[in-house]
Amino acid sequence: MDGKGTLTLSCVEQDDFVQVKIGDTGCGIAEKHMNQIFTPPFFTTKAPGKGTGLGLANCYSIVDKMRGRIRVRSELRKGGRSSLLFFLSTKRARKLSNSPWWRTITG
Repeated sequence: MDGKGTLTLSCVEQDDFVQVKIGDTGCGIAEKHMNQIFTPPFFTTKAPGKGTGLGLANCYSIVDKMRGRIRVRSELRKGGRSSLLFFLSTKRARKLSNSPWWRTITG
């Protein structure tokens, strides 16, 4: 956000999972780049020296290791919204992580 804008955070516990939502009014990500934001590492649209492209790749790796899910929506020049979902129990995570219900809510 280059030092200006609004960052919004919220955390809600629902049923068997916790949802963390993050929003900002930064520069956003162009639609053509959305399929590259998590992989490969070092992908960035910023000028040399302005970013490494590791932030979202690291986020994805951490969330995945915790058997969670992450969804990002962004609009160029308007900012972005991220939603992270984490199961509260490992047993429940194994049962639901491959269900159609889970795929529906994580998009």
